[in-house]
Amino acid sequence: MKNNYKNTLRFILISCLLLTHQTQAKTFTPNTNQKIYSAIQNAQPGDTITIAPGSYKGGHYFKNIQGTQSKPITITAANPQKPPVFDGKFKTAESFHFVSSNHIHISNLKITRYKGNGINIDNHSAKDPYITGIQLKNLNISHIGPKGNHDAIKLSGLTNFTIKDTTITAWAGSAIDMVGCNNGVIQNITLTGHQSYKPSTGIQLKGGCHKIKVISSFFNNPAARAINLGGATGAPFFRPLNANYEAKNITIAGNRFVGCTAAIAFATSTDNQVHHNTIINPEKWIFRILQENNAPHIIKCANSHIHHNLIIYNAKVRTIVNVGANTKPHTFKFNNNAWYQPRSFSIPALPTIEKNGLYLVNPHLKNQNTANSIITSQDKRFTGIGAQYYKPQANSTNKN
Repeated sequence: MKNNYKNTLRFILISCLLLTHQTQAKTFTPNTNQKIYSAIQNAQPGDTITIAPGSYKGGHYFKNIQGTQSKPITITAANPQKPPVFDGKFKTAESFHFVSSNHIHISNLKITRYKGNGINIDNHSAKDPYITGIQLKNLNISHIGPKGNHDAIKLSGLTNFTIKDTTITAWAGSAIDMVGCNNGVIQNITLTGHQSYKPSTGIQLKGGCHKIKVISSFFNNPAARAINLGGATGAPFFRPLNANYEAKNITIAGNRFVGCTAAIAFATSTDNQVHHNTIINPEKWIFRILQENNAPHIIKCANSHIHHNLIIYNAKVRTIVNVGANTKPHTFKFNNNAWYQPRSFSIPALPTIEKNGLYLVNPHLKNQNTANSIITSQDKRFTGIGAQYYKPQANSTNKN
C-alpha cells in the first residue's frame, strides 16, 4: 500500500516537472530563412526569436500564432546594432503576414523592397474576432511597391496595438494603412516620401477605425495626404460590419508636418481631435473636409475639433480648408491656433469662426523643416501652441 502511495506521488511530481519544463519560455536564434519560419511557426507563449544578423528573403505567412498578454511571442534582432535585413528585392510579396495571431511583438528589423506590403497583420475577415496585443517597434521599412496600393504596414481588425519608434521611407500605397482598427497608439514615427514614389497617403485610418492616437511623429513630404482620416471602404471590409463611419474619435497630436498636398484630410470621419501639431508649408491645402463614402447609412463628415496648432503656409495655399460636397463643415470647431503666412496681411478663411486665434505674428520657428522645430518667438501668446507643447500620456493606448 505504501509503495503504491509512493509511486503515485512520484508520478505526480515527475508530471509536474515535465509540465513546467514543457511550458518554460525559450529563446531561439535562427540564421536562415527556413529556420526563422520554423521558429515562429512553432513558437509558444513567452518564446523569443532573436534573429541573427544577415539578409533574408522573408515571404513568411503565419496563421493562429498565439502569445498571451503576460507571455507575448517576441521577434527581434539578436544584435539591435546589426538588425537582420528582410529584402524582397521586389520579387517577394511580404516580409511577414500574420493572420488571426495575438500578442506578437516585433522589433529591430529592417524590411525593404517588397512588391506587396512590408508587414501585413489581419484577422482574416470582418466576421472574425479582433486581433489583440500587437506591438511593432524600432522598425526600418523602405521601398515598398514600388507601384500600386501596397503598404509598408498593413493592419486590419486590430485592437490594443502600438507602433513606435519606426522609420518608413518610400512606399506606394500608405506608409501605415488601417482598416477597422481600434484602441491603438502610433507614436514617434518618421515618414519620408521619395520622388520616385507617388503614394496617396502617409497614414490612413478607415473602414470603422476608432479610438486611435497618432502622436509625436514627423511627416516629411510623405504623400498627397499626410494623414487621411477615413476613405471609401467597401461594405464587406468594415470592422465592425455595422459601422456607420470610416473613422471616429481619432486623435492627431504633437506631430510635425512638412510639405505634402494637404496635412490632414477628414474623409467621411467624425468626432476627431487635431491639436498641438506644427504644420509647415503644405502645397495646396492645410485641411480637407470630404465625404468619400456616400452609402446611405454612413454619417456625414462632421464634428472635429482643431486647436492649439501652429500653421505656417505660403502663397501656394489658396484655400486653407478644402470643403467637399455632402459634408458638415459648420460642425467643425477651431480655437487657439496660430496662423502665419510671410509677407501676407490676410486672416485665414475658415468654415467656422475661430475663437482665440493668433494671426500675422511670426513664430520665428527654428529648425523649421525638421522633426525638432521649435518656436523661438518671445511673444507669450505662442505658449501652449504647436508640437513642442504636446506631452503624451504614458501608457495611453486606451485613452483618447
